[in-house]
Amino acid sequence: MSDSSASAHPGKQPPKSGGSVVRLLVLLGILLLAVGAWYYDYSFAGPGSEQKYEAIQKMVDEKNAKGVKDGGVVTSDDVKAVVGFAPTYVQEEKDHTIEWYCWWGKIPGLSTWKRYITVVYVGQPRHFNTHHKNERPPQESLPNYVAPSTGEDATAAAEKLPGVKGPAAAGEGTDSKAGEGSQEKPAEPASESGTEPKAAESKAEEPKAAEPKAEEPKPETKPEGEKSADAKPADKPAQ
Repeated sequence: MSDSSASAHPGKQPPKSGGSVVRLLVLLGILLLAVGAWYYDYSFAGPGSEQKYEAIQKMVDEKNAKGVKDGGVVTSDDVKAVVGFAPTYVQEEKDHTIEWYCWWGKIPGLSTWKRYITVVYVGQPRHFNTHHKNERPPQESLPNYVAPSTGEDATAAAEKLPGVKGPAAAGEGTDSKAGEGSQEKPAEPASESGTEPKAAESKAEEPKAAEPKAEEPKPETKPEGEKSADAKPADKPAQ
């Protein structure tokens, strides 16, 4: 019986699974999405952000050339008209406002990754201050920013203090290793005769010994009764 049933359906095979086809379609869709994103980024988002950034700068320069009286100030509405769409994000602060114009919309990881422009507004009412491309506004562009003092600034500030002169007031020009090396001695004043004084000797000069005096020759003594050959005879008495 089993042999007859198997021979009755010789060409029938079990149906194939559809899992491999689904995986293939998913991979193909991811590939098409990646290619499309790359094409949009380099063909539309990149050139578009570059063009709008330059257009904003051109509009600001034109208004500044006319002056506030004729051209007015640059506002958020002026920037929106140049960019062509509303800001993607708006960051409101106490003393300034930041608008984010993102060419990737609000896609997480892409909106603030590249292809965007940030615009800073200050004052009341808010007016244009600076704009930046593919970066957050730096601290220098925000109001109430205090720049850190450099060495030159510290020197200039120290020189203005009363009783302080020269760069030594700010700690500049001094040797970091104090006390090392030989120290120069102050020059000794010249004597009244105009000659330079000699350095004092470490040891006192020893007194010189007195030279012995030459002995005086002693007179020779002759025995009594012996007369000198030079002595003259005494004169005879007169008769």
